[in-house]
Order: sequence, then C-alpha cells, then structure tokens
Amino acid sequence: MTPSTAAHRFSSMTVPQGEDIQLEAYPNRSEHDQTEAQPVSNAVDAVTPLELTSSVRLKVFSAAFCFLNAGINDGSIGALIPYILRDYHITTGWMAIPCGVAFFGWLLTAVLGGYLRVTLGTGGYLIVGAAMQLLGQLLRFWTPPFGVCSLSFFLVALGQAFQDSQANTFVSSIKKAHRWLGLIHDCYALGCLVGPLVAAAIASNLNGQWATFYYVPTGIGAINLALCMYAFRDETTLYHRSKHGREEQPAGPRRSTAARVELTATVKQSSVWLLGVFYFVYLGAVITAGGWWSSICMSFAMETSPKSDISAVPFMAVQH
Repeated sequence: MTPSTAAHRFSSMTVPQGEDIQLEAYPNRSEHDQTEAQPVSNAVDAVTPLELTSSVRLKVFSAAFCFLNAGINDGSIGALIPYILRDYHITTGWMAIPCGVAFFGWLLTAVLGGYLRVTLGTGGYLIVGAAMQLLGQLLRFWTPPFGVCSLSFFLVALGQAFQDSQANTFVSSIKKAHRWLGLIHDCYALGCLVGPLVAAAIASNLNGQWATFYYVPTGIGAINLALCMYAFRDETTLYHRSKHGREEQPAGPRRSTAARVELTATVKQSSVWLLGVFYFVYLGAVITAGGWWSSICMSFAMETSPKSDISAVPFMAVQH
C-alpha cells in the first residue's frame, strides 16, 4: 500500500457521531535510542582502508621487519640442531621440549591476545612482542643451560605471536592490502633463507660455537623493538590516554568483556578451526622435517669433511 492510498482511505473513514477517537501519541524516542540509531563513526573508520601516507609506509616497513626477524629465528633452528645436541649431550627426543614450550607461547597468545590488544593498543601489543623476542634472544648467545634455552623458545614464540597477529591485522586494513600482505610474508621467507645460511656459516667456522650466532638475531631484535616503538607510538593506549585523557579509555571490566566477546565469536567460526588445523599440521611438518633433514645431511657430510656441514644448509633454506 502506497502512502497516498493510505492517506485517502484514512480521510474517507466515517466517524460515528457522539464518539471521540483518542489517538495515542507515539512515545518520543529517548536520547539513548537516538544515539543508537546514529551511525557510529568508529565502525566506519574500522572498515575504511587506510591511505598509504608516510606514517603508514613506516608502519608497513616495521611490520615487514617483524616478519624478517621471525624468519631468521625460525629458519636458523634446524641448522643449529646438530650442535645443540652435541653441546648439551642430549638425544633427539629432548628437542621436543623447546618445540613444545614454543607451542604454549602461541597458545597463550590465542587465549589472552584479545584482552592485551584492547588494553595495550595495537602499537603497545607490537612493542611488547618485540621486547619478548629480544629478551628470549638475550638468553641464548652465552650458551645457557638447556632449561634456560628451552625457556627462551617460549619467550620468542610468545613475542612472535604478538607481532605476527597484530602486524597482519594492521596491514590488512591498508588500501590494496593484498600487496602489502604479500610483502611482509615475503620478508619472512627471506629471513628463512638468510637465517640457516648465516647460522651454519658461523657455527662451522667457529669450531661449533653455535650460540655465537644469536648475537645476530639479538641485534636484529633490538632494531625491531626500536622501530616498533617509533613507528607505532601513536597506536598505543598510553599515547591516547595522554592525548585525549583518561575518560575516553574503556574501563577494565568493559575491556575484558570486549575481549571475551571477540574470543567467543572467533572460536565459533569454522573457517578459523580449518585454517588452524591446516597450519598446525603444515608448519609442524615443515619445521620438523626441515630441522631433522638438515641434521641427517650434516651427519653424512661431516663423515667426509668436518667443514662440509654447511653444504646441508641449502636444503633448509629452499625448504622454507
């Protein structure tokens, strides 16, 4: 029924004499209802792609460096396994401990990541991740006890999980995000190529002093931390609190509620579980096979020449 038709029918209605029609006034909308009806600017901002300004370029560079740092760490482990086994006098089964500890670092991030993001902000989350990785590398270059070395895997994995999740999230919000996502993941692959080459070169030429290699990721981790602190300084909770005041910051209970809602909505998505299972199996197989394949090749190579163990590294690099 069109509005004109409805108006015509209403005007043609006859009202019996002596009877009054009482029309109930439509209740006025409260200010709260009117506020809810207005479009929320934050929601619009969240789906509006970011333009590639100079500050955004710097943040993309910082995100790419995060992935380069992670690639160098992940790619180098397989090349160093034979030296780790020799120096700690352990069997291959013991290497399941640092790998398992690293898994719990990623798992902890999946559980607490949402709350930390709304508490620290994207920039704060990235800065803490860089600091955790640097702390883990500081526990390695002096050949610590095996327990401390295993703990470093937890710290590095925790920091990587912090940075990988937020770097991907930020870059995906940029205009033509597929190009920049490809760039940062290419940097991870570059790190996986460079890491084992540098690790094996240092370990094989310094009489098996494998821990000396970790001076390299320690320095890179320090640059990563400084770059994140500078590039993402305006996306931390502390920055917004100092600029806009404490009253605009969400309270603690609201932050925890928002984080819980986000986590609940995430685990209900079947695509999240499918991708999670895929990456769990694929990356687990890739990293495991890469590490032990490198060990097997080195064991055969060292039977011929003690210095020829570096010849096994291309297998690790190409496999990543």
